[in-house]
Amino acid sequence: MMQAMLENHLHLRVHRETRNLPAFSLSVGASEKLQEVKIDCDPSNPKTFHRDPGQPLTAPCGMVAPGLGILAANTVTMKKLAESLSSITGRMVTDRTNLSGKYNMNLKWNPDPNQYPDYGGPRPRPDPNGSTLQDALLKQLGLKLEPQTVPVEVLVIEHVELPANN
Repeated sequence: MMQAMLENHLHLRVHRETRNLPAFSLSVGASEKLQEVKIDCDPSNPKTFHRDPGQPLTAPCGMVAPGLGILAANTVTMKKLAESLSSITGRMVTDRTNLSGKYNMNLKWNPDPNQYPDYGGPRPRPDPNGSTLQDALLKQLGLKLEPQTVPVEVLVIEHVELPANN
């Protein structure tokens, strides 16, 4: 129904096609440093995303809380971590860890200026000795984030017109 309206009013023409796009795969490195959480957290008693100065970032039960160059996770699956890494990197991240448990984690890295949108506020200066996201994942969590190319179905806009004045 919505597509028909857009076709009628905007003369929209689209088609779907598969394109090979850059992505990442998340896998276990040489030594896994994560410890599986044996007791599930209580989602009815969530922590907040608020962080007092000098205190580590915390995440609510079952959630990932990313920040500028930091990430905290509370009882999350690798699939949930991969989804958050997709948001940070701007690329699809596929979970290839074969880890089925839930994990708590804290990660700190030197953020790439392209990893987060610029909201106009002050940005921290990059630490010349800081780790990239890929290096931090490997050193701190024992996980590898490797570039790959994957086929993805995309919607291609062939034609669109501005609506006529009524």
